[in-house]
Amino acid sequence: MPRLKLACGTLAAVSFMAALWSPAALAQSAPTDIPGVMSVCAPVVGEQYDGDKDRWGQCIAAVDGFLKGIGAPSEAANETIAELVAALVELYQDEETCLVDQTELPIAIETAAQLSTDGVQQAQIIEISATIRDCQIITTAAIPVPELASAN
Repeated sequence: MPRLKLACGTLAAVSFMAALWSPAALAQSAPTDIPGVMSVCAPVVGEQYDGDKDRWGQCIAAVDGFLKGIGAPSEAANETIAELVAALVELYQDEETCLVDQTELPIAIETAAQLSTDGVQQAQIIEISATIRDCQIITTAAIPVPELASAN
């Protein structure tokens, strides 16, 4: 019987921790604008370039939570996705000793791409992500924003 009480107590603790990490709980703390996403991503990615991976995943979660919070995937969110990716690209550090997968930046950018409803935009953002992942010099054109269909 004591083992059953211990197991029930452990299960309750695990359930409580799972509730804290649930998507709904994370969405409540997600940034509500691009500067909010950047306030998470800038220090996290900077630390990762310095070799500190302790906060791995926080930038990805901020991107995902923000975009889902504004209704992505949707055509209306595609312009914001382009603006967010442009801001995230500014965090890229093209260093002589760049290591593949040194930061979560390419994954965060690819997360944004996956929430775009425009195939061309999505492909271009994935190409940007691959460029960063491969530690290449970035020389990209602006990400075109698809025109929304007229309501008429």
